[in-house]
Amino acid sequence: MNTTGGLPLFLHGKQIFSDYQLIGSDENALTFALGHCLSRDRKFLSAFLKKCQFKGVTSDAEVHLQKKERESKKKRDSGIVDLEIIIHDRLQLIVEAKVGGDYPTIDQIRKYIKRLDRGIESKVIVLTVITDDKAKNNLRRQFRKKIGFLIWSDILGLSKKLAVQDDSTFNLRTLSTFMKEVYDMSINAQEEVWIVPLSIK
Repeated sequence: MNTTGGLPLFLHGKQIFSDYQLIGSDENALTFALGHCLSRDRKFLSAFLKKCQFKGVTSDAEVHLQKKERESKKKRDSGIVDLEIIIHDRLQLIVEAKVGGDYPTIDQIRKYIKRLDRGIESKVIVLTVITDDKAKNNLRRQFRKKIGFLIWSDILGLSKKLAVQDDSTFNLRTLSTFMKEVYDMSINAQEEVWIVPLSIK
């Protein structure tokens, strides 16, 4: 996903600065870009897992996007998971990604909690653009250690940090550029706070 050395590419009259811009500009596009980077860069995956309070293990990991399953007993649809990371017999991480200003409902998270493998390290992570303490505390009280929280600026920070390392195995600048150009994610250097608008261009 490195466009270095190529000719300028324009989409609808605007120059493309990241290949991920070809995917789109909605919630799924950003989640797909994240999943792609996690599957291509082991250091990024390891750092992401550590952010989720897991050990940074990446051996034999699988990254799934838009995974759909049915509950085996009731044969009911248990929802489509935005992003799932599995290390067989060791770890299962389900990520519910939100780009708008809302949090998932308790019922939605409950469906994902039921899909977790109880015999291994497992958790549902809510990935949002904002921090809503009331909504977060309600979910934490309901699901305790089975739920965690990240904001997209955490992901931007990881991608920017690893992108400058000479030994990085993948060009993560494509992800950070995508997040900045399409979703207006940025940092105010003076106040050291992340500024993420709730609307998407």
